[in-house]
Parts: sequence; C-alpha cells; structure tokens
Amino acid sequence: MRSQGQVRFIRISSRLQMTVAGGVAAAVLLWLVVMAATLFSQFTAARDHAALLEREAAVASAESRVAKYRGGLEGVADDLDRRQDFIEKAIEGTIGELPKDLPQGTVSDSSGEAQKTVRKISMELPEARRLAEVEARQLAFIERLTRFADARSAQAETAIRRVGLNPAMLRAASREGQGGPLIRLFTGNDDSVDPRFARLGASLERMAALEKGLRRIPNTLPASLEYISSGFGYRSDPFTGGPAFHAGLDFRGPVGAPIYSAAAGTVSFVGQRQGYGNVVEVSHGNGLMTRYAHMSRTAARIGQKVDAGSEIGKIGNTGRSTGPHLHFEVRINDRPVNPRPFLEANRHVQEIRAGNAAHRVNNLGGGNSAMAATFSVLGADVAVKGDLSATADLHIDGSVEGDITCAALVQGEKSTVTGAIKAKSARLSGTVHGSIEAGELVILKTARIHGDVSYDALTIEQGAQVDGRFAHRVHAGEEPSLTLVS
Repeated sequence: MRSQGQVRFIRISSRLQMTVAGGVAAAVLLWLVVMAATLFSQFTAARDHAALLEREAAVASAESRVAKYRGGLEGVADDLDRRQDFIEKAIEGTIGELPKDLPQGTVSDSSGEAQKTVRKISMELPEARRLAEVEARQLAFIERLTRFADARSAQAETAIRRVGLNPAMLRAASREGQGGPLIRLFTGNDDSVDPRFARLGASLERMAALEKGLRRIPNTLPASLEYISSGFGYRSDPFTGGPAFHAGLDFRGPVGAPIYSAAAGTVSFVGQRQGYGNVVEVSHGNGLMTRYAHMSRTAARIGQKVDAGSEIGKIGNTGRSTGPHLHFEVRINDRPVNPRPFLEANRHVQEIRAGNAAHRVNNLGGGNSAMAATFSVLGADVAVKGDLSATADLHIDGSVEGDITCAALVQGEKSTVTGAIKAKSARLSGTVHGSIEAGELVILKTARIHGDVSYDALTIEQGAQVDGRFAHRVHAGEEPSLTLVS
C-alpha cells in the first residue's frame, strides 16, 4: 500500500485469509441455496396450478358427461315407451283388445311390487325412474297376455271335453312330427330366462296347440241349413216304419247344393258304401272321422287336404234315401256319435260383440268366408239382450231379448225369443213374443207364437199355438202356400 510516497506492506496472515475465503464461500453457497429454493418454489407452484386446472377440467368433463347420460336415459325411455305402444297395438290389432276381466288366478300379479321398485329407484337413482316405469308397464302387459292365453286355452279345453275328447291327447298330437337344432332363448345377459316370460311362452304354446286341435273338431255346418230332417239316434225307419238307429244327422236340401267339410282334415275315402250311396270321408286325426253320404257328385280325392268349409261334393239322392239330402256322421274310432255337440263345440269362436243397441254373431273359425253354411249356435246357457244380426245360419237354444235378423233360423223347444224375427227361412219349436217374417216358415207342434206371422210358404204342425194374424206376402204370379201337418 502506498502512503506519502512510500510503499508500505501490510501482512495478512494465512488464518485471516482463510477466514475471509470461507466467508465469501459461505455467502456464495447461501445465495445458491436461496436461488435453488426460489426456483423449486416456483416450479412447485406451477405444478400445483397445472394439477388444479387438470382437476377442474376433469370435473367439468364428468359433469357434462353425466348431463349427457341423463339426457340419453330420457331418450332411451322414450324409445322404449314407443316400442311398447307399438307392441301392444300390434298384438291387440291381431287378437283384439285384451279383456279387462281376465281371470287373475292363472298367473301372479306383480303390479304392486313393480310400483314399489319404481318408487325405490326414483329415490336412489332419479335418472332411471322412466326406465323402471317402462319395465313395470312391460311386465304388466306380459302378465295380461298370459292370462288371456290361459283363458283361451280353458275355453278350448271345455269345448274339446264337451265332445268327449281328451285335451291332453290333442296337445300331444300337435307335437308329433317336430324336430330341429336346439336354439335356446334368453332374456338376460347371463343366459337366464325371466320366469314371467317363460310362463307367457308356455301359455301361448298351450293355447296354440289346443286351438289347432279344436280346428280339427267338426264344428262347421256341412250344408246350407233348411232344417235337420232327421236327428241322431232312435227313429222310425223311413222305408219299413219299424224302429231303427240313425247314426247321423240328415240335412234336407236341393240336388246339387254344395256340401262342405265340417273341419280341417285329410280325405280318406271317396266312393260308394252300401246304403250310403256316394260317400266322402274326411279324417281329422286322433281317430276322429266325418262321413258325408247320398251325394249326387263327389268333389274330393283321397289324400286331399281340406279346410273347414271346403266344398267336397253336392247334395243328392243316391243310396238308401227317400229324397235329396245330406247324411252327416261323426265317428270316433269308427263308432258313430251324435254330431250335434260337435257343431256346438266351437261356441267360443262364435263371438258376440255388444254394441250400443245390437249384437252381431261373427264366425271366426276360418274356412270359406263366402259360404252360406257357417253354423252359429247359441246354446241353452246363452242369453242375449239386444238385437241379434247373424252373418251365418243361426241355431238358438237359449234366450234372446231383441230382434233377430238372419238367413236361416232354427229355434229349439226350450228357446224363448222376445222380439221380432226376420229370416229367409225359419223353423220354430220354442216360444216367440213378437212378429215373424220369413220366406219359408215351419212352425212345429211345440211352438208357442204370440205375434203376427208373415210368410211366403207356411207349414204348421198340429198342436202349435199361434196368437196373432197370418199374412201371406204377395209376389206376382205366386199362389199362397199353406200346409197343415197332423
């Protein structure tokens, strides 16, 4: 160090030097530590900020997805509702509206439990409420459809038993000649089947089998009904006058009038049999056979498949016969049985639809819709209140409170009609409180008529009682026709 022109030397000890160097180093190290801490703090803050932004983005994305799914569930529920509407309308358009008073005992009613499920889901998962409601509606419809099938099956079983046949036998016969690979059906993704759907399938299969068997039971009138000229069982033989057994029903008709198969089946015989003349026989399975005799001409061949109402020949007078008519037999294992219960057996398909002021008898049993020989039967246990208009020939053993309009009417002895009767032909054995207008009118000895009678041709048996006026309907060039039978 220079001072006043002289150079002076200051001696610093090595210890002091080391102390100063250490202080400088410590300061530098401290600065480095502070800088590192600052940088780390800035990095951590940036990282936490980025994580926060990412979490906020995730929350926002999740909320948007939940909102989207909620909207999607509503859309799915709407689609399922519309599909259920379509299913119900399509089924009811085919089989008609399901009755409200279906029997409840044939299948469980889960409507109450389904409503509890809807309420529980509404509280725990509100977004799924609509889906639960659609499921409840679907199950209710499935159960109603099952009860409908069970009711139809019960009706078919009753009709089958009435003619002495075993419904189980007909069901078993419907499964003959079946086969193919096993393709299972499931209602769940775990290969399970909801028991309610399985029950529906079994009920529909049972209904189809029984109604298929019922279609093979003779229930269609085999000829146009003028009247039954001879019944089943004991009668006086028309040739000898002595007691004899008649194995069928005789339907009077003009030569050449069509004869129809009484049920679906296969033609098993065409030809002549002693006493029967020209004959066609139709086999309906399970030992059941119908025979059509005295034909003027046959219109079928052996092995031909026929439906109920298919024309198989023409009325004639061949064989042991006093005049043109159809002799109709029903045989079980070649034993003749009374055909009348068979003609009445399919009563459940003679559907009586009630309107505001009228009932209409419709034949839903298939066959030739153009034929005039469809036979509607109202048994003794049937009571109709309201006007009755029949598209078919009508046989009444029960009671009717209302006017009757039909092509041909046959009234049983125990039948009571309170109302006017209008028909092309009528054969009356019971009681009528009202006017009668018919082309060909036959009043049998058991008839009790309280009303005016208008006719083209009239036959009255001795013993019949008519409390009213008679009037012949005048047609140009015709003479009144009145026949009294003792």
